[in-house]
Amino acid sequence: MELIKGDMTKAHKFQGETEGRPLAEWLRGRPSDSRRRIETLLRLFLEVLRIEREMRERHGWKGERMLGKLGIHYSHERAAEVEKLRRGINKRLACYRGYRSFVGQVPADERVRLMFFAASKTIKADEVRSYNAITSLMAQGLLSRMRECQQCGRWYFARFETQRSCQAGCRVRFAQSKPEWREKHNKYRRDNYKIRKILQRGKR
Repeated sequence: MELIKGDMTKAHKFQGETEGRPLAEWLRGRPSDSRRRIETLLRLFLEVLRIEREMRERHGWKGERMLGKLGIHYSHERAAEVEKLRRGINKRLACYRGYRSFVGQVPADERVRLMFFAASKTIKADEVRSYNAITSLMAQGLLSRMRECQQCGRWYFARFETQRSCQAGCRVRFAQSKPEWREKHNKYRRDNYKIRKILQRGKR
């Protein structure tokens, strides 16, 4: 029986990486009005998702995602906060009024993809693509994977839920900055020094 070998030259892509990685790279570019608008919108969405996660962990709440009516399932203690965020989101979404155009189908399934085009001349194409990347990640339930590196502060798309840094170097530097790591490292150096001294005495 002949085995069918896959193409090992193709890099594996994680779900949402097609939208999230270009979005993170664009946000790391030169500061501009377009990037500030998208970054502010993204922060507002992520804040609502954070509140949703806190409410679910505290009360065991399982409600609609962000695409539903914001604030309708929240307890009174957070309703005012969510309503303020909702108004901020809708205020910024107003500049993206336009129309939708058919651009093809998702290769993985039969769903139709619709692309949003801004009607305003002040909105550039790269900002529209970033906006569409946010809505696509929301539809997949992966918007919370857009994060800021805990070490360098740059935007990145987390391939895994537990990823907290944009790259291995930042992960190591962040771990080394913790007092418990320095204490553990100093203890290791002291113990290693004692062992080397004992070995040196034995050779004499």
